[in-house]
Amino acid sequence: MIPFKAIVEKIVAIEQSFDVNSVTFKNIKIWPLIRLLLRQQIGHPHADYLKKGKYETDKKIVKLQKEHFAQLSKYKDTEVLFFSRHEEHFEKLDNKHYNPFLDPMIEFTNRNYNTLKIEIPFYLDKIQEKLPRFTSTVFIIPSTITEKATNRSIQNFSDLQRIVLDITGLFIDEAFFINEARTINAWQFFFEQVLLAIKPKAVFFVYFHYHVAMALVSVCKKLSIVTADVQHGRHGSYNGAYTHWTQIPQNGYELLPDYFWCWGRTCQNSIAKCYPGDILNHRPVVGGNLWVSKWINDEEPDINEGSKNFYNLLAQKEKVILLILQGPDTPLKEFVFEAMRMSPKGWLWLIRLHPRYSDNNRKKRIYDIFRKYCTNFEIEYATSCPLYGLLKRCDHHLTANSSTFYEALAFNVPTTIIDPTGLDIYQKEYQLNLLTYSDSYELLLKLINEGYLKKIDSSEYIETSPKVAQKTLLEIINHYSSNKINEKKMEFNAENNKRNALELNQLGKDLYKRKFIRAALNIFFKALEKSQDCAIIYNNIGILYCQNGEKNKSFIFFAKAMETAPDDMQISLNVIALLKNLANKNKRLDLLRLL
Repeated sequence: MIPFKAIVEKIVAIEQSFDVNSVTFKNIKIWPLIRLLLRQQIGHPHADYLKKGKYETDKKIVKLQKEHFAQLSKYKDTEVLFFSRHEEHFEKLDNKHYNPFLDPMIEFTNRNYNTLKIEIPFYLDKIQEKLPRFTSTVFIIPSTITEKATNRSIQNFSDLQRIVLDITGLFIDEAFFINEARTINAWQFFFEQVLLAIKPKAVFFVYFHYHVAMALVSVCKKLSIVTADVQHGRHGSYNGAYTHWTQIPQNGYELLPDYFWCWGRTCQNSIAKCYPGDILNHRPVVGGNLWVSKWINDEEPDINEGSKNFYNLLAQKEKVILLILQGPDTPLKEFVFEAMRMSPKGWLWLIRLHPRYSDNNRKKRIYDIFRKYCTNFEIEYATSCPLYGLLKRCDHHLTANSSTFYEALAFNVPTTIIDPTGLDIYQKEYQLNLLTYSDSYELLLKLINEGYLKKIDSSEYIETSPKVAQKTLLEIINHYSSNKINEKKMEFNAENNKRNALELNQLGKDLYKRKFIRAALNIFFKALEKSQDCAIIYNNIGILYCQNGEKNKSFIFFAKAMETAPDDMQISLNVIALLKNLANKNKRLDLLRLL
């Protein structure tokens, strides 16, 4: 798998080398759709996310069945709508299937607003597996009709095609993306019927980047209904779906939600750092994690008798280590098995499977693998018990790259990363000593024994205050009713802006190293928008202009760099190199150094 940072750098290079917002289908800017599939393909070179398509002569339209329209009309007093998916219900509460992202929000929102939770049963067998539900859910079954397709082109696609090929080496097929865009169009009619029947003020959902959610978002914008994507896992510093949107148009994208509900300020800043200062759309806001809040601030949710007995067993162990398994893309390293084999008998290793990969057949295969190495582990309850019930009772947390690191922080449980991908994602947190990293069984056992955890304010990563959630909820719901919509600009303090400017400066340097020169220059200028007192940014712009033969512009930015930091030796050397009338031009340019 390609590092997340490398994926994002290529996406940014595209956005800064071409007007991606000029690419439209039926007057909708479809760069978000293209970008999200493109980042998947860049990250998984051997997969086939960008299939070649053929121009379909027919198109599908998804409709709401008449009986469902009548059913939904009964919920006209709904103020806040929650749109869920069956796979999100991977926790259990009172022996009922529970969505840890939306269900706590519904319970919280119900205090002041009328709510409704709806779901489309795409796979009836999967729905059966997730019944009964803790929160009442209205299932809506769509129907489809077929019509003749008319629009067979995407405006300015061929120009984007050339840029993408040049930067990534990937060919994007117009027919394929026409079919993808038509899929979104097909669902728009359905959601317009649904929303006109219910007429909510706001819609919350998890995971915006798939066709159905994009269709929902676009219709909500048409009907002036505010939308919010609720954080469901790690975003990290480099996430092609959520971070580094560097070319957001003034009126925003039709396919992106109005708000990103973030767990904490770290996530909010990761999303916002590339936004222009006057951005009004797709705002990241801190609402916190209400499921974590429930476990920390309230009494522990009801648990069944089996879980209680299991928790009593954990209390008798010398150490309890929670190992979070990822999907098949991230196999467990051999040294972890060796650490388990060499660990003291009083230790118990909890092997928690990923919700998508926790069926009985897979569970049996994984059990057989671990059984070859040791017996002091448990899978069944480690997978079925609520994650936070386990975090409250474990001594150490291990993961390859999961966002459970953030959740472990909230419960004051030390985390060790056991895969290079996690170190790539959480490099900043590793440098701040918020987690540890191991690539050998000796070191892993040592880290678990020491149990090191730096004491921090975990609200930077996961906010658990109900007051913060209430304030953010109010802001979102009243988005369209406020008389000051156009004044709701994002504001960050000077320190935060300077930090963002320096991060963008580093991004510009990375793009420069990859020879994306135009993109690098544009990013340096975006860094200046964040903070005008960073001499290194002026210096780097001066270098790029100099190397492009634009000496007058170069002088201006070097002068500004020296004015800002007159004692910086490297900036002084760069200015001298520019001024000296050296016979060898290449030698002169070699003296210039990016900072």
